[in-house]
Amino acid sequence: MVTLEIFNPGLTDINGIVLTDYLPENFVLDDNSSLYWEFNLSSKKKKVFSYSMKPLSHGIYTVPDAVANWSMDEKQYNATSVSNQSQIIVHAAYINLTKSTDQSYISPGDEVTVSVNIKNTGTIQAIVNVSDTIPENAILSNSSITRLKRVILQEGGSQRLVYRITINSTQDMLLPPANANFSDIYGYSGTTASNTVTIYVNEAYNTENTTQAIANQTETPTTGIFSMIIEFISNLFSNKSVAE
Repeated sequence: MVTLEIFNPGLTDINGIVLTDYLPENFVLDDNSSLYWEFNLSSKKKKVFSYSMKPLSHGIYTVPDAVANWSMDEKQYNATSVSNQSQIIVHAAYINLTKSTDQSYISPGDEVTVSVNIKNTGTIQAIVNVSDTIPENAILSNSSITRLKRVILQEGGSQRLVYRITINSTQDMLLPPANANFSDIYGYSGTTASNTVTIYVNEAYNTENTTQAIANQTETPTTGIFSMIIEFISNLFSNKSVAE
């Protein structure tokens, strides 16, 4: 909860005061509160405004100043807040997902190992649920799983979800992002997603090898026959010379 207190110590009432506050980086309003107020303030009186905000990530954040502006006797005035806390230190869990494969270039029918690395880059323990999706034309190998539930990760801790799929496609395949939801002991919760991964399917790979093998098989007999013809002709000329 953020509280702003504004006091008029003078002898004159002030009308048309505009008070504006600002959120620290990586914070959002936690309700339908406003950061903008317009009001009048009598002499020796004060007003109090408050709102709630919540962090989007752990870290150390500077608290911005609130500013009040008003005019009196055709002159402009302003006042800047004095805070009892210049920084906010946020302790929270935060999960990073990184998706990778053991190979990027395959032939149709090849098996690929998919890894999803789960890391708690936050500052306190997290409970994490992770799930991944198998695209069309991919078959999950026996005993493989694509989800983990209630994984407990300490600060800096990590774990991997590993499974194998067979790619039955002649087209390049995009593996969608893995997804996770997490929470920590203070009730902070969030969701995150990994990167995508592209598998390049080289349909021509086997065709090129087969064509090359056939070419190698046909080249050998041709060379042998050609050599035999040369040798036969050479013998004819040699015999003719002897007869003469």
